[in-house]
Amino acid sequence: MAINNATNNVPFVWTSVSADQQLVPNHAIINFKPTLLNLQLPTHAAVGTTIIVQGLGAGGWLITQGVGQQIIVGNQQTTVTTGSLASTMPSDSVSLVCTVADTIWSRFAQVGNLAIDGSSLIQTPYDALKNLFMWQHQKSEDNITGDMTEYRMTYPDLVFDVGGNFDGDSVFIAPETGIYWIKFQGSINGLDSHHTQMYTKILTQQFNFIQNRCNPYSNQSLADRPSFSFIHIQLIKMNAGEDLRTYISIGNGANSINLVEGSETDIVTAIAGYMIHSILKLIPLHIAVGYARSRGNSLLLNRRQVVDSLSATEQAVLRKAHYATLSR
Repeated sequence: MAINNATNNVPFVWTSVSADQQLVPNHAIINFKPTLLNLQLPTHAAVGTTIIVQGLGAGGWLITQGVGQQIIVGNQQTTVTTGSLASTMPSDSVSLVCTVADTIWSRFAQVGNLAIDGSSLIQTPYDALKNLFMWQHQKSEDNITGDMTEYRMTYPDLVFDVGGNFDGDSVFIAPETGIYWIKFQGSINGLDSHHTQMYTKILTQQFNFIQNRCNPYSNQSLADRPSFSFIHIQLIKMNAGEDLRTYISIGNGANSINLVEGSETDIVTAIAGYMIHSILKLIPLHIAVGYARSRGNSLLLNRRQVVDSLSATEQAVLRKAHYATLSR
C-alpha cells in the first residue's frame, strides 16, 4: 500500500513494511513486522529530505548507519558509523530530516522513548507517570508526639496510585532501581512553649533523610500558634524492592501534638512521589536533572544533593557527561 503526498513537487510515500530494508528519502514506513525490524539510513540523501518510521509491529524497530553517518537527537547523538536509534515500545515513532547531505540526520519529532546507541533517552512525561502516587490521611490523630516520640506517618486514603506500589498505610516499595522524587506534608496543632524541637524524616534501607529541624513554636506567628504545617521533599536513590517510610518528631514538651484532619477535597496530610528515571536503563542522571531544571522545576536546584546519592561508579559516569560539570 502506498499513498503519495506531493509537497513542492516532491512525492512523499507511506508504505507498510514487514521486512528489513534500507530507508528511502521522502518515504515513511509503518512497521508491521512481528519481530525486530532492522532499518538502515539511505546511502545518499539531499539536505531537507525526510524519513518517518512509525511503529506498529510487536518487535519494534532499529535504525543503523553507514560509514560516516550519524543521527542527532536534541543534545544527544549516535556514535558515527556504528551508532543506532531504536524504539523501546512497539508504537514508538520518529521523524528525521537530513541536515548534512548523505551523512547527518536530525530528529524533528518523536513519540515515545527512544534508545540511542542502545541506551534509553529520558522518559516522556507519560511514561514517567507509571509510578506516580498520592495517598492522604483524612482523619485527625491525637497525641502523636510532643515528647520526642517518633511518629510514623500513615496515609490510608487513596488519591491516585499508578502502579500500586504504596501499601495503603505507611510504606512505599520501589518497583525498580532508580531515582525517586518523594514529598510528604502535614499540619499539626497542640503546640505550646515547651515544644522547642522538631524534625521530619524519610527512611529507607540505605538512607536516613532529616529535614525541618527547627523550633516549631517560635517559628509560628502569635496568630498561628499553636498550629504548624510542614513539607519534606527529597530526591532518593532506591533499589528495586526497597521500602520507604516517613516520620515526624516534636519534643521537649508533653505528648499533646495532634495531626489535623483533612477531607477528600482538602488534602492536608499526604505523601506523593514518582520515579524520575530507572538506573537500570543506564541513563546519566544529568539528563533527568537537566530536563527538569529546563522546565523550571525548583525542586531540583541542588544538583550536589542528587550526585551525593549516587555510587562512586555512577558519579564517575556523571562526571564524564559533557554538560554535567560538578562543583562543590
